[in-house]
Amino acid sequence: MDHARLSQEEYEFLSSPLENNARWRETLPLRRVHPDLGAFLRDMPVGQCALICTTPEHARATLELLRRGSLDAQIPLLGYVEAMPDPDFAPACAMLPRTGISLFAADAMVPEQLALLAPAQGRPVRYVHSVDSRTLPAESLYRRAVSLSRLEHGAVTVLTLLCGPVPPATLACAFLSYPAVVVDSVLYLMDQPRPEAWTSQAAVPEAWDVVAVFRDQHRLQQKSRLLEGILDCVDLPLVAGYADGELMGGNQAFLRLSGYQRADLHAHFLRDLVSREYEAAQETVFEALLATGRGQDLRTELLSASGARIPCRLQLFVHAEDGRPLFFWALYAPEQMAAEPEQEQLTGREQFLIRLQGALQRSIRQKDYAFAVLVMGIDNHGMVMEQVGTRDRDEFAGLLAKRVDRCLRSLDVRAHLDPHHFFILLDDVTDVIGAVRVAQRIQEETRKPFRLGQREMLITCSIGMVLAPFSYENPEEILRDGETALQRAMQRGERQTVVFDDRQNNRAMQFLRIETELRGALLNNEVCMHYQPVMSLQSGAMLGMEAFMRWERKHRGLVRAERFLPFAEHSDIMFELEGWAIRQTCKTLALMQRLCGPGFFLGLNVSLKNMLRIGFLEELAAVIQAHDIDPGTILLEVREAWLPQFAERFPVVLGQVARHGLGVVLDHFNARRTSLLDLHHLPLRGVKLAPSLIEDTNVVKSLVAIAKAAGMHIHVPGLEQAGQIATFRDLGCDFAQGEALAPSMTAEKIQDFAAERFR
Repeated sequence: MDHARLSQEEYEFLSSPLENNARWRETLPLRRVHPDLGAFLRDMPVGQCALICTTPEHARATLELLRRGSLDAQIPLLGYVEAMPDPDFAPACAMLPRTGISLFAADAMVPEQLALLAPAQGRPVRYVHSVDSRTLPAESLYRRAVSLSRLEHGAVTVLTLLCGPVPPATLACAFLSYPAVVVDSVLYLMDQPRPEAWTSQAAVPEAWDVVAVFRDQHRLQQKSRLLEGILDCVDLPLVAGYADGELMGGNQAFLRLSGYQRADLHAHFLRDLVSREYEAAQETVFEALLATGRGQDLRTELLSASGARIPCRLQLFVHAEDGRPLFFWALYAPEQMAAEPEQEQLTGREQFLIRLQGALQRSIRQKDYAFAVLVMGIDNHGMVMEQVGTRDRDEFAGLLAKRVDRCLRSLDVRAHLDPHHFFILLDDVTDVIGAVRVAQRIQEETRKPFRLGQREMLITCSIGMVLAPFSYENPEEILRDGETALQRAMQRGERQTVVFDDRQNNRAMQFLRIETELRGALLNNEVCMHYQPVMSLQSGAMLGMEAFMRWERKHRGLVRAERFLPFAEHSDIMFELEGWAIRQTCKTLALMQRLCGPGFFLGLNVSLKNMLRIGFLEELAAVIQAHDIDPGTILLEVREAWLPQFAERFPVVLGQVARHGLGVVLDHFNARRTSLLDLHHLPLRGVKLAPSLIEDTNVVKSLVAIAKAAGMHIHVPGLEQAGQIATFRDLGCDFAQGEALAPSMTAEKIQDFAAERFR
């Protein structure tokens, strides 16, 4: 890997794990997790578990963890041991206090046996039953585990211990029937409900299929451990991952430096750790890599567990035969690290033109990709250069370049292509507003005083901008239009920004105006929250409310959120707006729960930027705790359109939401991008229908049936006509809101509205 190219053997070894492979999920309903096994055996969040120990050492270690965990939890531990397949396991099983009750005897009546195990006063107890896997029929193990899962056995937790070699059929039945399985200290948890069809023996997957999948997973686990061992051999802190951004792990030096646990890295992608200033699409680096045949080596900054910045150098490795990006690592690189020898690097001009050509080619192939080119010029350039003087011009150019670089991400490129202008390539820009935000930062940074020797100088800069794709065929056309836009900007005055395309320029100017006015609106208390009651369609009761942001804009009246939030999402002011909104809505929710009861809920709309931001959930939890609110009464509304864009991240994010006790509702669901059947693995409380679905009652009827089976509620927003209420009630929908039921109103009015109904 010295030359950033991998052989076929290295390719196979470093290929991304397939733990999300559809065949694996269908055949093996358990996924490997990385918690502390001792904590799991202490808390025991499941009603039954299989403990598979292939060696006496693993049996002793697992049972010792169980014994200590039960002791810490002050829960009695009982055991029933049958004939051991190997006498070497006897010392480990001797650790279990014995009882004469067997759940696996041929004539055992499970409910009665559990009643005998349950102690007085309903105190919990843990029961470990060691069976001989060679003589116990696999079907018996499966039937008994399934029957246990259907019983309300309350305080009794049942653990089945299988020691020594386990036949394939028995191993398969354990995986198919238990909600949790521990195999030699590795924990697997069921991540989806057991299909009811499996109660029919013919529908159960073949034992050898299950075992084959388990072996594949086990090989990947061994490979992961080997990779971790290899990484630990590197002295400098290092984190590594696959080409899709999934982290495979970090070495001990990185864990010490960053404060993360190894399990924390397994649950994240690289973009989760990259600081906001360095956020950029890694795909563009891959494009440049393929276009130039060179390995990319760039600077980035990762965030530690405490939020501190860790400077790193990110390097990509490609497959030797087809050149595809496959593997990356980020190596700790303090800022004082010596630069690479100049002859081994591309010049700034060469790098800029190569990257610009690669971005243009990508924009032709991918219709959803865009980039921007900024051309920056110094206002009153001639007068400024006279003040600088011939002797200090190089020093001044270097200082100006450093100022510009502070405003760019690691994948953006700056070049000084001529004496008068800086050219900047902004990679993977979502729209013109994102590019304008960068231009703003550059203008703010360059207006600060420059010190040359004993002198201080003040300058201003104007920027011309081109957003591609725009029917361009070569980089020269883009640079030409960028210079034209700069000329227009300088003709308007100092510190101006102009976009070459008039329509894009109008949108950019609108964004700048709204952003400025919104900052003033927050300071002048012109932003407010309105609330719309959410009603039960079956009982007519008021069960909750949804919060909406409004802006009392001067001379324009009350402005709805959809008219200004899309602009705010491109600015840091979005975090200020949502932080303020969360504090206001939690305060109102606490008051409403005193009127309507502790189960009264709040539907809270959250931006995509905040949902994906590390630390947002902790900030939200702190506000909730400060108002003494049950987190389960707050439902975060997540747009369905976000799921396909971030299919790999959202299951992790929503899992974190669920761990904080918050609820999640899928908003604007139209059954086109995503099937409701595909959402069973997400911790959703309910689904909020898109307006387009309200007219199609046949589709709604089908969705209600699927949602009921998955334990989710159906929420119908936007009911405008009274006749619609009975229609959706008859279809079986749960909640509704709209003008036909109650309008949106201020916090004071919704309290009066609730007091009237609950009088």
